[in-house]
Amino acid sequence: MIYLFNSGFSEFYRVNTLNTLYLPSGWTNSYRYNLRNLDYSDLESFGNGKLIGEKVLISFIDRFNKNGKGENEYKYYPLRIGELLSINNSEGQYFFNVKILDYVFPRNLDGFQEKFKHTLKSFPKFVENPENIDDGVYVVNAPDVLTVKDEYKFGSGVWRETVENLKEVYAFKNNKDHLPIFLKGELYDDKEQVVAPEIKNGFPYYSIIRNQKYYFQINYVFPSHSVNPHIELEFNKGDNLIYIGEIDVGINNYSDIIKYSFSTKTIIEQKDSQFVFKGVSPQGTHPFIISRRPHQYSVIESKKFNFEIIFIFLLFPVLGFFASTDLDKLFLLKWYLVVGKFIAVLLQAFFLWRIYKLFGRRILS
Repeated sequence: MIYLFNSGFSEFYRVNTLNTLYLPSGWTNSYRYNLRNLDYSDLESFGNGKLIGEKVLISFIDRFNKNGKGENEYKYYPLRIGELLSINNSEGQYFFNVKILDYVFPRNLDGFQEKFKHTLKSFPKFVENPENIDDGVYVVNAPDVLTVKDEYKFGSGVWRETVENLKEVYAFKNNKDHLPIFLKGELYDDKEQVVAPEIKNGFPYYSIIRNQKYYFQINYVFPSHSVNPHIELEFNKGDNLIYIGEIDVGINNYSDIIKYSFSTKTIIEQKDSQFVFKGVSPQGTHPFIISRRPHQYSVIESKKFNFEIIFIFLLFPVLGFFASTDLDKLFLLKWYLVVGKFIAVLLQAFFLWRIYKLFGRRILS
């Protein structure tokens, strides 16, 4: 198992922790590390591709935690399980691209600390002061700590428990200049089934069926809602989508569920686009941090629609063939003439299909 750590040392890393908690299962996220935070003995395996496909555990570190004796000691919070898709190296920094999967949280968080420390050969540890960035290895290749499934909770329902624990750590609780808003997102179709993203060339996207209704559900927890009660969550979409219902919804409670319903336009000019949720608040209110990840999507036709189009394009020339042929004489024709007519029918259907692909899709849509 590959262990990736995030300590929320800067706003960039705090936002990426929020991204980790927010992203739907199957989406991807990138984790950046400097060379000083990697184990040199693992560098070869990072570069040769042998670790691609390995199971990943993404964890958050509370740098300012104190143990039962009042001593400084890092505390570790597992967040999500994932799958390693790629590792890129650029100017001394390593980027680990991970397919985000299930939520996970230990039933006994204190017990997890001890098991965690005994399982890993090396990991980030408190050194001199909580802001010391030379505190150990942040990417570790070690045995799987999650082998005893009964010791952990898995699934979407774990998100809330994770957030309730994480909001109390120093990086989020004492950051008055950047109040955190914790989100969890998921796309549903009109049958209320979760829509799983697809990955192409390492990039995730949704396949959105034209004219079908969807809603994107966001669960949120805003611990400082009483301090900054006027935040709205805007749904910024592509031009090929249309809203159904409210566009901007206020985040004015400690926690709630928001649903953004949408469909596609009947006539599609461009099939590829993205939507993103943007938090906005009146000028003069307290600043906040929130997940900033856009969702790419591609509008596609339903299988039923494609079947109907193919059926029509085949049926039209076939009917034309029989309408223009004397059936009494059909069986008197030489075989090669009959074959030639059927080839002509197939070619006519093919050219009709090509005309539709080039010019007629918007008209028939």
